[in-house]
Amino acid sequence: MIEVSTWNARHDLRGAASALHEWIAGGHTQDTGGAYCGWASGADGTLSEPYPEITGYFLTYWSWALDQFGAQTTDNHRRAADWLAERFSRGDYAGRPRRDGATVYYFDVAMAAHGLLQWGAANDSARHIDVGLDAVALIESAWQGRAPHCVDEEAADVATRSKWSLSGTTHLWKVVQALLSAEVHGRASAGDLADRIIVGAFEALGASDAVPIRTSPGGPISMHAVCYGAEGLWVWGKRRGDSRAIDASRSLTEWLTNRSDTDGSVPGFVDPSDTGERTLCQGDVLAQVSRLNRLHGIDNGRAVPLLEELERTVRNDETGAWMPYMPGLEHEDKNTWATMFAAQALAFGEAGAAPRWDQLV
Repeated sequence: MIEVSTWNARHDLRGAASALHEWIAGGHTQDTGGAYCGWASGADGTLSEPYPEITGYFLTYWSWALDQFGAQTTDNHRRAADWLAERFSRGDYAGRPRRDGATVYYFDVAMAAHGLLQWGAANDSARHIDVGLDAVALIESAWQGRAPHCVDEEAADVATRSKWSLSGTTHLWKVVQALLSAEVHGRASAGDLADRIIVGAFEALGASDAVPIRTSPGGPISMHAVCYGAEGLWVWGKRRGDSRAIDASRSLTEWLTNRSDTDGSVPGFVDPSDTGERTLCQGDVLAQVSRLNRLHGIDNGRAVPLLEELERTVRNDETGAWMPYMPGLEHEDKNTWATMFAAQALAFGEAGAAPRWDQLV
C-alpha cells in the first residue's frame, strides 16, 4: 500500500486517487444490507446510518470508475444498487430516518435518482432506470408551479431552521444533474425543470454573477452548498453547451478558491462579510473546490496549494486510504462522500480527463 508520505514526496496524485478508489470499492462504509453509509467513526469504526444520497453518489461514482480505473463490478456493488432501488420502490424516500424520521430531502432524492439512472444505463437495467425516473417524478411533482424547496414539509420530522440543507436553495442547483439524466431517458418535463432551476440561479447571482450568495436566509455561508451550486451550473452548462453557465460556475469557483488559506485549507463556513471568524477545514469542501479548479482549468496562486493540501489530507491506515470529514480532530471520521470527491479531484489533478457531466459525484 502506498504511504501518504510517498505521495507527498512524489506528488503522485494518480497513486493517491487509485488508493482512495480501492477503499471505496472495498465497501469499508457499506453496511450489511448493501447501502453505503456516510462515514465510519474514527473513534470505534461504527458506521453512520445508511444513506440513500450517499448510495446514489456511489452508483454515480461507479459509472466514472468503470472508465477511469477499469473497475470490476462485484455482488457488493450490485447490492448497493438493489438496496436503493428496493427502498425507493416501496415509497421510502426518507433521507436519514434515525435522525430525522420521515423527512424527505429533495436534494438527497435527486442524488440517489441520478445514481440509479447511471447504474441502470451502465448495466442495462430497466428496473433501476424506472425507479430513478419515479424519484425524479416525485421532485417534479413537489416543485410543480413553485420554487424549489429543500424538504417535504408535510412529512418533515425536523424543525425548519436557518440551515442551508433545510431552507437554502443554492445547493439545489445540482439537482439539475438528475433532471437532465431523466431527460436523456425520455422525460422531457425533467429537462424543462432543470432549465427553470438554472434561470433561477442566474437571477440569484445577478447580472454580474456577484458573490457571495446566501446559502440560507440567515447564518454563515456554507462553502459546501456553494460548491454544489457551482457544480450544478457546470453540469447544466456542459449538457446544454451554455457558456454563461460555465462562466458563472467558474466565478463561484474563483470565489471559493479565494476563501482558502495560504496552506491550501478551506473553511466549511465563512461569514457573509468575509471578515468574521472562519470554521475549521472540511475535507469534502477541500476536495470539491480542488475538483472545481480542475474542471475549469484554474491555475492561479491558490489552486496548486489546494491540490497539495488535498493530497496531504488523504489518510492511510489498515483499511486503506480515505478522507476525513474534519481534518485535525482527535478522532477523524472516515467520510464516504469526501473520499469520492477527492478521488475524482486527484485523478485528473495533473493531466487526467475530467468526468462527463453525468459522472460528476
